[in-house]
Amino acid sequence: MRMYPRCAGVVWGASKSACYRRGEVNVAECAESSSFDLFLLPALPAPPSSPPEPPWVDTHATEDPVAVLNERFRTLPYAHGLWKSNQHLADAAVLVHVFDGWENGYHIKNWELWGQSGNSDQSASLIHAGQRYPGGLIPIFDGPTNGQGMAGLVLRPHYTILKCGKGGDSGGHCGSWCPSTTSLGSGAWDYPGDGCGGSWRVQDFGIYLQRQARWQVAKHRLQYNEIIIHGSATTHNLPQYVEAFFYKAGDSSGAARSQLAAFKKEYGEAVAKVPLVKIDRSNWHEPFSRG
Repeated sequence: MRMYPRCAGVVWGASKSACYRRGEVNVAECAESSSFDLFLLPALPAPPSSPPEPPWVDTHATEDPVAVLNERFRTLPYAHGLWKSNQHLADAAVLVHVFDGWENGYHIKNWELWGQSGNSDQSASLIHAGQRYPGGLIPIFDGPTNGQGMAGLVLRPHYTILKCGKGGDSGGHCGSWCPSTTSLGSGAWDYPGDGCGGSWRVQDFGIYLQRQARWQVAKHRLQYNEIIIHGSATTHNLPQYVEAFFYKAGDSSGAARSQLAAFKKEYGEAVAKVPLVKIDRSNWHEPFSRG
């Protein structure tokens, strides 16, 4: 009987030696009859719920923050199951947001990612050692800097909530979705080298990041990926999601330094260990150092 999932009971008609399946049976509305017998099937038990994920623990809390960033940069973000549908940033590769004027006020509180004019989507890039080819520079969006050089935030895993990613510039928003896949494919694709050209769901980041890195290394053509942060959801996790303030080696540290000072003034002892770092885009082993 269980091959009929909508069957809640069986009515047996003795006079006709026939039985009839019933999808829904309300016993209170049934009239008594000596010609028919009703047999109700027991309700199926509810399927077991998935066990909850264990609470996230920052295993690097007592380590040198610069060493943590360099180690994570060398950790390739491809592993199966690393990226989950809960949309939290995984602990692999380094996510950087360059100050671009779309935060909560340019050069006021750029660590607040609420966005302007109701736009809570914020852009960032995942950088990692798997993108390397000889002579190439670590690909980071070099957007409007207001004459002060590249500066921005390094975002901490778990506390940063993501919406989507893309192999190239996505204009600050998610677009049409790429299909979920586990195949690396042939790699014989056009730009941006991921075999799709659309937006990646967070749980599909691993395979598409690997596709893109393989294509870019083969073509000697590095281009930043664009990762869209859920700005309002992430900002609710202040100050934990801010891991560091950075500037590009060779540029002025002024914007990053002033933002860090204002951030520490606002949050005090809770963010005492948040560092100022500089990034050397030509150093593929230890790109981060103290600023």
